[in-house]
Amino acid sequence: MREFRDQPLRVLQDQTTTAPRVEWLYERVAQLEPVDRLLTLLLLDGFSYREMSETVGISESNVGVRINRIKKKMTKQLMLEKDHEL
Repeated sequence: MREFRDQPLRVLQDQTTTAPRVEWLYERVAQLEPVDRLLTLLLLDGFSYREMSETVGISESNVGVRINRIKKKMTKQLMLEKDHEL
């Protein structure tokens, strides 16, 4: 197994000096639908699409489609929020 799997993502969230980008990411991940949230956290934890598909019970191709849509959605949200901050 990969080394970073031994370190839970919660450790990143609990740090008092969390970078603003990480905070933003976790806020947006928390707003996702349960399956999308699970896929995102598995991706951040280094799981392969195959491992994610086995864990969630969907096909590898569906994992890829969902991940792609999540990335597009988050990129769009980031761009909209950056525009409002200026």
